[in-house]
Amino acid sequence: MAEGQSLPLGSQIRFEIKTSNIDKILTRLQDWQHVKGVKVADNIAQVVVQESPQYSGEARAKHLASSFVIDFDEPQVEDMVEQFKFTQQAGELQLSDIERFVSGYIDDPTYVHNFSIASKVATTRSGDCTEYAVLTAALARALGFPSRVVLGTVIMEEEGEVRSFGHAWVESFKADKWHTLDAALYPSQSSRIFYLPSDTLENEGPGFTMSIITGISQMPSSIQNLANVAAE
Repeated sequence: MAEGQSLPLGSQIRFEIKTSNIDKILTRLQDWQHVKGVKVADNIAQVVVQESPQYSGEARAKHLASSFVIDFDEPQVEDMVEQFKFTQQAGELQLSDIERFVSGYIDDPTYVHNFSIASKVATTRSGDCTEYAVLTAALARALGFPSRVVLGTVIMEEEGEVRSFGHAWVESFKADKWHTLDAALYPSQSSRIFYLPSDTLENEGPGFTMSIITGISQMPSSIQNLANVAAE
């Protein structure tokens, strides 16, 4: 926290990030609205972000396609999709319904997996944030919502403390804009959750590991001097 800053956090904050890939991160952040970064030193940038930055790119065919990682056309995932449909009541499907279902479907949260594809997660019902993310993306795509997996950092205010950590979540397209879905943190008891994207899982083929390595390498090594941004 910045000197003199107290809780609670507002809806917009600023902070400094340190990373060896500062130029690449700042270029990548230009793809999102409601987040801005300015380089202030060789490996340091000041970032201003609202709670859920919104991706400004188009929804593409690949965001609806089954892939090696998001393999929603496999029987294990198809069975899960049918379970989801069975639980739904009449009315318009909300993206939060997908979050809620995946949050409850994975009943063995654990960090023992490296990065499992959707069909494996649907079978084991186990994993950490990356498994929640790939399963969320698989379900969303199967239901017709363009979706992609995002890698980055989460900043949370919870029980009078602020903490940050590397994380994975999903962006899904509905009603002409992208929305953040995070089944791993649903439902959240946090007062505020801020998402700082670093990269997306662009390669969903057998070589997906390289996309993960790239995303992790672009995450900040530290976040400092966090403070509220006064409303204009």
